[in-house]
Amino acid sequence: MASRPQSKFARLADAEFQQDLRRLAADAHAEPVNQPTAVTERYDIAVLAAS
Repeated sequence: MASRPQSKFARLADAEFQQDLRRLAADAHAEPVNQPTAVTERYDIAVLAAS
């Protein structure tokens, strides 16, 4: 995520992107290890393979 592999993150200014990464890390560290919160987000994807 830190390298913005998904195009929707490319629209953020660098400072905003870095700030949000810090917020994400703080949230992850604050979550109890024995009670993880499920992350559910729907993405439409296509998987192609050579045959």
